[in-house]
Amino acid sequence: MKISIITVLNTINYGSVLQTYATQKYLSDMGFDTEFVDFSRKDQKYGQIVKKTIFSKRNNLKQMIKKPIKDALDIISLGKSYRVFRGFLNRNIKMSKISYGSFEELVVNPPLADIYCTGSDQMWNSFWNNGIEKSFFLDYAQEKPRIAFCTSIGMTEFPIKDKEILLRLIKKYSFISVREKSAELLLKKYGISAYTAMDPTLLIEGCFWKKMATKRSVARPYLLVYQLHYDKHQGVVFNEVVRKIAESFGLDIIRITYSISDIQLGKKIVLPKVEEFISLFANADYVITDSFHGTAFSVNLNRPFSVIYPEQFSTRIECLLQLIGMEERKLSNINQIIGLEKDISFDKVNEILKNKREECKHIFQERLKTVCLEKE
Repeated sequence: MKISIITVLNTINYGSVLQTYATQKYLSDMGFDTEFVDFSRKDQKYGQIVKKTIFSKRNNLKQMIKKPIKDALDIISLGKSYRVFRGFLNRNIKMSKISYGSFEELVVNPPLADIYCTGSDQMWNSFWNNGIEKSFFLDYAQEKPRIAFCTSIGMTEFPIKDKEILLRLIKKYSFISVREKSAELLLKKYGISAYTAMDPTLLIEGCFWKKMATKRSVARPYLLVYQLHYDKHQGVVFNEVVRKIAESFGLDIIRITYSISDIQLGKKIVLPKVEEFISLFANADYVITDSFHGTAFSVNLNRPFSVIYPEQFSTRIECLLQLIGMEERKLSNINQIIGLEKDISFDKVNEILKNKREECKHIFQERLKTVCLEKE
C-alpha cells in the first residue's frame, strides 16, 4: 500500500527535516510504501528567499549601513543551508520524481498513490503559511482516501476569514491525527474527530536518534542554545536567561544558528549537518530553547532544559510539557533561575513517552487498517 505524503519539505529548518525523516521511518516500519511530494511553496524557493533578503528593510541608519555585508553573509549561508538540508533529504528521503511548485501543478499531474497524507509540522496554520495552502490539504487527491499524520494547527482558533474554507477542506479526511491537544479540541468544536498523537520525532525512541548522531564535537561542558525567534518572548529577555544560567552552572555557551551574520551571545555553530545537530543536543549539559523541536529533542534525549515561549504559536510546546508533566521547565520569570536544578530525572517522562508510543501504534494500526479497507 503506497502513501503519498506532503509536508513542509524544502525549508531551512532542522525540525522540519527530522520530522520528515521520522514520519518516513514510522510509516515504513508499519509496512507502508512511503513517498514524499517534492513540493516547495513559492516563498521557499531559493530565488524568492534571496529576493526577500535583498529587498528587506532595516529599522535604523546603523542597520542600513551594515545591510550589504549582512545580505552577502545571509546569501552565502543560504547556499550552505541548501547543501545541508537538501543534501540530507536526497540521501535519506524517498521523494517524488516530479518537483512541484504550486497547487495547480499538483492538480494537473498528481503523484500516484493509494492513500494521500498530510504530514506533521504546521501544515494547517494559515498564518504561518501566508494563507491557505490548498496543497497541504490534499485537495489535488480527488476521491482517494486522505489522512493527517500528527499534523499541527498551531492555533487555538481558526482565523475568521479562513475558517469556512479550512473546515470544508479538513472534513474531507478519513482519519485525522494531530500533535497537540489544543488542535483536537479546536476540531471537536466544529464536529470533527481527531486523535492527539505526538510529533513524529517523539514517536521514535531517543536511542535511535543517539545512534544517528555524530561524535561529540565540543570538548568542554556546554549550554546549548537553539533559538528560532529573535523578537520578544513571553516574560523574559532570552539572552539574559542564557547568560545567567551559563554563569550559574559554569558552562560554555554554544549556539546553533542559521546564518554567518547572526551576532548573538555565545560561540555559534552555523548550519551544522543534521546528524551533528542531533549530537549537539545529545551531548549538551543543558539546553535553552524557544523551539518546539528543540524542546522535543531535549526531552527525547533526556537532556536538562529550559524553554522560553515565543510570543506566538507556543501551544505545541505547552501541550508537550503538559503531556510529560514538565510544565515547570517553562521560564517566564528571571527569578525562576534561582535554585534551578541542572540535573533532571527523566524516569517518569520516559515511561509516559513509552506508554504514549504504544497507544499511538495501536490507534494508527487500527485506523489505517480501516482506511485501507475503505479504499478497497
